[in-house]
Amino acid sequence: MVDADPVVGLRRLPCETAAVAEPETVWMIAAGLVGLAGFVAGSFLTDLPRVDSDLDDALAHVQRRRSAVLSGSTLSAVGGGLLLWPIAFLSTAGSGAAWASLALFSVVVATLTMSFLVVTAVLAAALAWRDPTALSRPTARLVLDGLHLGIWSVSGPLAAVMVLAATAVGWQNGLLGSAVVIAAGVKVGTVVVEVAGIGVRSGWNAGGWARGASGYATVAWFALVLVALA
Repeated sequence: MVDADPVVGLRRLPCETAAVAEPETVWMIAAGLVGLAGFVAGSFLTDLPRVDSDLDDALAHVQRRRSAVLSGSTLSAVGGGLLLWPIAFLSTAGSGAAWASLALFSVVVATLTMSFLVVTAVLAAALAWRDPTALSRPTARLVLDGLHLGIWSVSGPLAAVMVLAATAVGWQNGLLGSAVVIAAGVKVGTVVVEVAGIGVRSGWNAGGWARGASGYATVAWFALVLVALA
């Protein structure tokens, strides 16, 4: 029988299942927490300029924060890699191998999403590693726009698919409850706003930025998943 937590709506594993998985679960939760902390810290450290920023100001911003961008890119990439473990755990633990194809799909999409994150992190690090102001203006604009669109409006839908697939598998396997389902719905809503802004070139949703709402939604979803699995 699966118990429900009335406060946060998280479904609990049967005692015997939790006992068998406990050592692995502890390490998985630890890796997930470190990964989430690294991802959040890396995002704030990188702090790339907005897509509607003046080009000279944007390049000067990257040059001025060279060490922070390099450190943040590394933390984001490592953190994203560690967050794959909770996704894999969701697909293999719980009340059985229900929806096996969707479980595999969730892991594949999560891997693609995090790979996309690593690529953008490498580009950001490469931009900061040498003097970004030495780039030709068309090249610099292309790199900055590519980073912005890659982080927000392009990778956002892929991350939403990852969240939805992992949530469905975790729910089916008895690992996740209503709080995580709601968080997944919020994530999808923020991605819809992001995609709507992909053609916007200025303002709060330029290039699908939406004030970073989608990123915050992803962090909240991962945090709730880790709480549910703890």
